[in-house]
Amino acid sequence: MKNKLLLPSLLLMLISFSSFHDTDCSKLKHCRLQYLDIDDTSAYMIIDGNKLVEYCNEGKHYIKADIKWLSDCAYETILTEATVPNFPFTMGERMQVRIRKIENNIVEVTSTIRDKEYAIRYKLIR
Repeated sequence: MKNKLLLPSLLLMLISFSSFHDTDCSKLKHCRLQYLDIDDTSAYMIIDGNKLVEYCNEGKHYIKADIKWLSDCAYETILTEATVPNFPFTMGERMQVRIRKIENNIVEVTSTIRDKEYAIRYKLIR
């Protein structure tokens, strides 16, 4: 009896696990993403291969970073330039980003910098 219950449970876990890891993140290697959960509704980011530029304050300020892709759904940014007043990070600082989910053009990531994790949501524009 235990084996009959165990098999469906294992199959369900396997299907859930494989669908989580089948997220196609390749479309994020050349895209434009708009922040969803911040006050600045003009803020967006452009990823073009190994370069990233974030624009904020109606495009008056930007943050530039190099990207090192660690896998299809994970990358590390290295900050290269920023014009944002009182920007809290220094040039050369690194941030790890793990893409958790892409569904209905909503991208969910976890970013880690200075041992702090941030859950961020974007809308995929292109």
